[in-house]
Amino acid sequence: MRLIQNVIVDTDTNAHTNESVSIKSELNFEQLDKEIIYDGWFCIITSELDYTSQMIREIYHNLWNIEQTFRVTKTDLMFRPIFHFKKEHILGHFSICYVALVVLRYFQYYLKNITLIYL
Repeated sequence: MRLIQNVIVDTDTNAHTNESVSIKSELNFEQLDKEIIYDGWFCIITSELDYTSQMIREIYHNLWNIEQTFRVTKTDLMFRPIFHFKKEHILGHFSICYVALVVLRYFQYYLKNITLIYL
């Protein structure tokens, strides 16, 4: 809420005052003017000082793979809910799901890198 500020106003005149009459929320135009220079720009903040800007952009654009992996583990592979109670069964369940995820990613990688020949 950095762009909204609370000011004390007189309820009759709606003017700013030092007396505690009423509190009103309004835009903080000073802060808005400071931040308007960033409109239309997208900033990525990183702690990796050795990376080039191109490397950082590529890493950021590949984040969808990680997000999709979480989505796949929750839906398609049914990592959860777990209906097992013994430690061995729970570990077996996660091992099978993990191997299924690795196989799925391998096939996706393989199919993306081959050229299909249509007869």
